[in-house]
Amino acid sequence: MYAVKTYTFFSLIFFLLFFCTNETYSQDSLYLVDTLTGTATNNKLWKAQGIDDFNGDGYTDFIVCYNNYTDLCLGNPNFTIKHAHRFNTGFAYGIGDVNGDGYKDLMLISSDSLGPYGEVIVGGKEIDIIPKFRFYIPIYWHMSTSTNIYELGDLNKDGYNDFAIASPYNWTDGLGRVYLFKGGETLVDTPWVILKTTLGIGTHFFGSSVLGIGDYNDDSYDDFLVTDPTLSLDSDKVYLYLGNKDSINAAPYKTFGPPTFHVLSDVKAAGDLNGGGKRDFIISSYDNTKAYIYLDADSVTFDASQLGKGSVVSIGTGGDINNDGFDDFLIGSDGYKKDSVYIGKFVVFFGKPNIDTSYNFSIEGYQQYSSFAKNLSIPGDLNGDGYADVFVLAPSYRNYDNVDSTVGRLYIYSYKKVTGINKKDINPPTEFRLNQNYPNPFNPTTVLSFQLSVESYVTLKVYTLLGQELVVLKNNEIQSAGEQKIAFDANKYNLSSGVYFLEMNAVNTNSQTTQYHKEIKMLYLK
Repeated sequence: MYAVKTYTFFSLIFFLLFFCTNETYSQDSLYLVDTLTGTATNNKLWKAQGIDDFNGDGYTDFIVCYNNYTDLCLGNPNFTIKHAHRFNTGFAYGIGDVNGDGYKDLMLISSDSLGPYGEVIVGGKEIDIIPKFRFYIPIYWHMSTSTNIYELGDLNKDGYNDFAIASPYNWTDGLGRVYLFKGGETLVDTPWVILKTTLGIGTHFFGSSVLGIGDYNDDSYDDFLVTDPTLSLDSDKVYLYLGNKDSINAAPYKTFGPPTFHVLSDVKAAGDLNGGGKRDFIISSYDNTKAYIYLDADSVTFDASQLGKGSVVSIGTGGDINNDGFDDFLIGSDGYKKDSVYIGKFVVFFGKPNIDTSYNFSIEGYQQYSSFAKNLSIPGDLNGDGYADVFVLAPSYRNYDNVDSTVGRLYIYSYKKVTGINKKDINPPTEFRLNQNYPNPFNPTTVLSFQLSVESYVTLKVYTLLGQELVVLKNNEIQSAGEQKIAFDANKYNLSSGVYFLEMNAVNTNSQTTQYHKEIKMLYLK
């Protein structure tokens, strides 16, 4: 009896010490650790997405999309914005590990004279920005230009992540479609399965979004959701489809819609919010009154009208913000008013065994009419401290240097207070520099890198030993201040073994004066 009492006593002491001293249960806010802002109205920051660990270093990485380019940013322990590469397209998507090498991959959408096309950039310990696969998308299938790419998980249980290319409208017959593609060591541009609506031509927008939600029905195949908003009141649907080894049944396994919700606003695949072992999801209603949190087979309804009426409810899901073992979620609205001013607001829900409608704390916006909290997400643990971080994208943020330009701003939050950030890493370089390519000699690929102290027009060209121009890598293109890297593949240009010169010219975009000129020698050995 004495032993039992002693054990119970020390267990109670441990419980009190652990839970009363752990900041997870005492804090009531998030810390703002960094921001990113668009550069101009025609280069607005419009999207930020966590892509898991792209280079296998243990930190969550992410992409930031502007109108004119996409930045690949690598997570790191100091919570600095570490740019790894800038792609010359504003449309990029995380698609999971489609080639089964253990690294997450990217899909870039670009275009040429034949129309828009997709390119796969594979992740790896050494970042290789040369696309491994290309295929033309919307024009070939008569899809709309609002085509989006989605990571789905392993639908057919073959060990590779699959992905979807979806378009809510088709120019041939007006019907939205979802094209499913298998992952594999070698990708093919022929869809594995094509899903489409048969209802309401021109009024149903099947495939407006597609979401992988893991194994919903415990059959070991990953499953997914497809949204079908309409132009008619009380007609919006969310369909649940089940993964399968051979094909996907065209008839959905389950349908969510009225009277549960009326006009679809947003759908997000969540993590395991209640510890039930399944990936949950949240549906919000456009009438700004409800957000429906689906936990296994149950649903919890949050009245979002208290955040402000008359605007879209936003939701963010997918990570453990407070490091307590349960995934968490956010619900927000840009319709929140304070002192008669619209500043936006979102509330934070910590996951727990029994989710209810009580939230833990709220975060208000910083600026009038900024659309703060209109776009919420939990990208993952960016600095490896065990706490998932939060993205809040304010699409209407105005740059005070030009009050008439709406450029967008990304706010990055952490639940754990971050100290010791090296501000030196955030600031741009103080000088121009063209580095020696690495490796050198090379066969057949090498990395070209340079840095700029100010935004500049950059020209990069490759010449033969006799001065003949062979390759134009950049032709008077605007590049932001900072470090830039470019992968160069000699096979792409049918180069022979020998000595080549790389020439760089940089012209300040403000003064229009030449700031920098340099040449380096490169040796290609087959």
